[in-house]
Amino acid sequence: GARVVQVAGSWDTNSFLRGRDWSADTRVGLMEDADGDGTWELSVPLGPGRYEYLFLVDGRFWEADPANPQRVPDGEGGERSLLVVP
Repeated sequence: GARVVQVAGSWDTNSFLRGRDWSADTRVGLMEDADGDGTWELSVPLGPGRYEYLFLVDGRFWEADPANPQRVPDGEGGERSLLVVP
């Protein structure tokens, strides 16, 4: 039922790495659900490394990736999704 989904993460094109906190203003990538099936997608080229990320749903709710069980603590009692690129 989401209308807008964005992804925020710890890669170079994200303001998070430049010292900004995760907030409703951290907008990295607008995801698309082109076929309306509820699967939101965005391609972000990443080199080898460890990347933390969250989804921002409708500009109000931060959500971990339900399709990725790998998580790391966010330091505030919550979790972020973790992606490891070999």
